[in-house]
Amino acid sequence: MQDDLKFYQLSGKINVMGPALGILFGTLAALPLSFVYAYAVRYIPFIYLNFLISLGYAFATCVAYTIGEKMGHNRSRFFSFLGTLVMTTIALYLAWSAFFFVLFQHKISYFQLVTDPKTVWLLIEKIIETGWFTLGSTKETVSGTFYMVLLIIEALGYLWFFVATCVLDKASVYCEECSKWVDAVGMPSLISCKLENAMTQTATMGTIPWIDQLELTKDFPFIVFSMTHCSQCNRLSTLTATKVEMITKQKGKETESEKKETKLFQNLLVNNKTRESILNKLQELEQIEIEKEKAMLENFENRQKPESDQA
Repeated sequence: MQDDLKFYQLSGKINVMGPALGILFGTLAALPLSFVYAYAVRYIPFIYLNFLISLGYAFATCVAYTIGEKMGHNRSRFFSFLGTLVMTTIALYLAWSAFFFVLFQHKISYFQLVTDPKTVWLLIEKIIETGWFTLGSTKETVSGTFYMVLLIIEALGYLWFFVATCVLDKASVYCEECSKWVDAVGMPSLISCKLENAMTQTATMGTIPWIDQLELTKDFPFIVFSMTHCSQCNRLSTLTATKVEMITKQKGKETESEKKETKLFQNLLVNNKTRESILNKLQELEQIEIEKEKAMLENFENRQKPESDQA
């Protein structure tokens, strides 16, 4: 670990087992879940509930894919993107296969549908032409160009969701020396924003001179730290600082508040001495706060005692 500050970046090393395991795990999850999706779409008349079930199907598949890819130790985001495209195609194909199996009341073999993309494509073309459901109070079947547009939007929505969820996060940290992923651990301390400018300049300064000036706060806005640390080799540590503030927006006569998070810096490489200094300083500040609260509580209790007890 060098003492001058740098930001961690994934090595970009390709491991075919990453996407391969991701696709395997994702497919194993999608196979049974596609039937849940198919029966829901076919028999539940509430479109919003169907949307949630469809989202759950995509989410569960993405979780399985991500677990598999990380088990395969792939560090290439581009390769992860390619694997995600394949996984999206498989998820959509399995959903359509299960849907047609349910729609035609098992008259077409599910195995035939899964193993014959040409048949599935012909059925999609046919169902676009004839339609199979109605919208709202109208009894007119949704079909033709309008239905095709809806299906394209659905497919693009799946693609967007899978890419946003499955593609390897650029903030992920992997220890090349130990061949393992290192998870970020959030620090519970709420840090005062008075050092915000100093923190944002950290990368260009080549040092962290603000550690001893840290102060805690209980109010918005505040800064929180998260750290990654490889405990196996003890050579890889990163620090991330995030500013959290409450933004108030005016909407007509009412005001709404929402939380906003801004990264001041992300995955800053730090050596062990710096890491320990930060942890010790935060622990020291937390202990001071605990002692202050304890003293205030004792003072309050003393004031509540009757004068006779105090005497």
